Amino acid sequence: MTIRIPFEQDALKQAYLSQVGGTISFQKGKTPVFSFNSEEDYKRYRQLILGGGEESFQ
Repeated sequence: MTIRIPFEQDALKQAYLSQVGGTISFQKGKTPVFSFNSEEDYKRYRQLILGGGEESFQ
């Protein structure tokens, strides 16, 4: 199941996206989105954002 959320310009959020295995997806005629392969990846991303870094989910 792919989870998509709106694209963020924030470089730190993009780094967290990459860290959890997410990608930036582009579709013709649409705005880019952050894509996650699983709900678990998305949850890890949210934990990084809310906790301020990797140590928050270890």
